[in-house]
Amino acid sequence: MRVCAGLILVLLRSASGVELQTRTQQQHVDSQAAASFQTFIRTHGRSYKQGTTEYTNRLAIFSERLEEMLAQNSRADRLWTAGINRFSDQTEAELSQLRGWRGTATPLSAAHAFAKAPSHMQGSFLQRVSKAAPVPRQWSNWTQLGSLSQVKHQRHCGSCWAVTGATVLEAHSEIYATPRSFSVQELVSCVPNPQHCGGDGGCRGATVELAFNYVMRHGLATEEDLPYKAKQVIATSTGSPCCCPSIRMTKMGFQTKVCT
Repeated sequence: MRVCAGLILVLLRSASGVELQTRTQQQHVDSQAAASFQTFIRTHGRSYKQGTTEYTNRLAIFSERLEEMLAQNSRADRLWTAGINRFSDQTEAELSQLRGWRGTATPLSAAHAFAKAPSHMQGSFLQRVSKAAPVPRQWSNWTQLGSLSQVKHQRHCGSCWAVTGATVLEAHSEIYATPRSFSVQELVSCVPNPQHCGGDGGCRGATVELAFNYVMRHGLATEEDLPYKAKQVIATSTGSPCCCPSIRMTKMGFQTKVCT
């Protein structure tokens, strides 16, 4: 009986020690999260005030993301490294507004959509992919491209399709010609979307295919000529954003096209 009582006492002490250790570790994690959150607030210009409900809620979200990051980076078999960025305090509802169209396309649905497309769009960029020149051997690893090293922030505009289109063109330009930027804003403002593919156009969604079709026909301004505004600008004091110096793709590479 004394042996059982002694064993129970040892188990209780052991459990208490584990509980204390767990509590201490959790306090350390909470303290680390709070300190990291203060750095995050300063870095990204947040105005949360301690003691408010918003501060508490944002800290909870941030702490969860921080914990996920640490768990990912502690894996010996990880293939990528996680980090904290400007989205680490955003709710799922806020993040969903930035993700835009998340549908999938099958060969059947793509063929059906192509058959229904207007005739002027049926000789599109995607039909001629098989005729494209092979990628030079030195660029087989795209992580080396400077045009892909910076993550572009579309802000609260559903322009992921335009950002992607411009980024692909920048990578293409870097591989085959001279590195240059391309205007996401011109795509957002000027690409027509009469069939409502991926959304209603502009900040309300479209597709990369529509962006490429527009560029093949009209060329595209540089980012310097027409910087990103995160909104569908229809006209400005100097005229339409769809009428500006553009870069047109040709068989000889890229050349400047002045809109008349």
